[in-house]
Amino acid sequence: MKDDKWKTLVVILVGSFMTTLDINIVNVALPKMAASLYVDLGTIQWVVTSYLLVISTLVLMFGRLADIKGKRIIYQNGFLVFSVGSLLCALSKTMYFLIGARLIQGLGASMMMACNFGIITMIFPLKERGRATGILGTVVAIGTMAGPPLGGFLVGNFSWQSIFLINIPIGVCAYLAGVKLLPHDKILDSNKNFDFKGMITFVISVLALFLSLLNGEAFGWRSIPILIGFLLFIVSFITFCIIEINTEVPMLDFRLFKNKFFSAGILCAFISYCVIYFTNIIQPFYLQHILSFSPQKAGFIMMVYPVTAAIMAPISGVLCDKIGYRIPTFVGLAFTCIGIFTMSYLKLDSSYLAIMISMTILGCGYGLFQSPNNAGVMSSVPKDKLGISGSMNSLIRNLGMTSGISISVAIFYSYMGGKLGSHVSALSSGNPELFVTSMSLTYKVGSVIAIAGIIVAFMRLLRKTELEE
Repeated sequence: MKDDKWKTLVVILVGSFMTTLDINIVNVALPKMAASLYVDLGTIQWVVTSYLLVISTLVLMFGRLADIKGKRIIYQNGFLVFSVGSLLCALSKTMYFLIGARLIQGLGASMMMACNFGIITMIFPLKERGRATGILGTVVAIGTMAGPPLGGFLVGNFSWQSIFLINIPIGVCAYLAGVKLLPHDKILDSNKNFDFKGMITFVISVLALFLSLLNGEAFGWRSIPILIGFLLFIVSFITFCIIEINTEVPMLDFRLFKNKFFSAGILCAFISYCVIYFTNIIQPFYLQHILSFSPQKAGFIMMVYPVTAAIMAPISGVLCDKIGYRIPTFVGLAFTCIGIFTMSYLKLDSSYLAIMISMTILGCGYGLFQSPNNAGVMSSVPKDKLGISGSMNSLIRNLGMTSGISISVAIFYSYMGGKLGSHVSALSSGNPELFVTSMSLTYKVGSVIAIAGIIVAFMRLLRKTELEE
């Protein structure tokens, strides 16, 4: 039985690696896709956006379905749906067909993302859970790290279709392995109905929020479409909350948030992802356009962060098993704050070493925080809520990433536009001094947000859970 749980973990790791890899591997192929399908780069970005939108809107639904129907059947069939979507992506001849195929691929990814933490929590005892989630964190970091170079190799030597074709044999083999290895979970919610009203209002609210955040800078934050989008989000989310509170069997049980450890963990996760993704858009432009690094050199520096995170994740998992999750999460958020703060002092003449040190600190923060926090969140809920709790983790990750990118770019543009006296909507190297000043302010705001997370983690540190007593 001991060997079986580790074999099962391998199946979970394969799914997590595939779904994370496909968020990043596509980026490097976008120019070739655009040329092949005769669309501009602005249009081809929907290949990335559509995938993330489906995951964000449906992951909570599949988490709830996993609690009703079983995590095994949802996760296992996620491999098949993902593989079918990958095949259709490779066969795409038009932009609309490709986006449709990416929607199917995102459907399969959301099925797997909704269940991975739940299955790990189900099969691993508390004393080994941190180690298992630490390994999962390493694989996620490797998937993030491997996406661009692997995509570049495949596109350079074959075609853009190859980045989707490699998923098919892996997905099919993982599905067959899952048939044998995934556990038959005891379904505690099998007689309960699914909350369709809650699902519809939730999907509308998330779509409205994400589309508004993703397009706010392009349309203008005060433009009519963006304001309508945010208004639609507010109305639909309030409606969702009312439905959930008054439904006998809600899709999202708000009683979970009465658990202070669950709520604190979810809030800390959002802050962590939000702060880390402050660097996602600005840093590549700083390295290539301001410091005039080659794409290869810039890519090497950017890899420091995921490599450090991949090294630290299993270490933090072992620490979590030995001393609990509260101290590692607090220290991890502290490192995140220090990392983004040191990056705010990068200048026009910053050394190669200074940049790498600041990104190493940021990577340490991510690696130390994520695995223990995930273990803490999943350990704080009853077994019949593992599916919905795991999907909440995935949803918060996507929301944090999207919010981090949107907030950082909005701060950057607003400050630069204020200094220039005109609207700015593109990251330009025309004024290097102003670029660096705007970047510094943006990263300092990120460090302030991180401090809020540190405070929440510290308050959780002072309290004891029943499991740790």
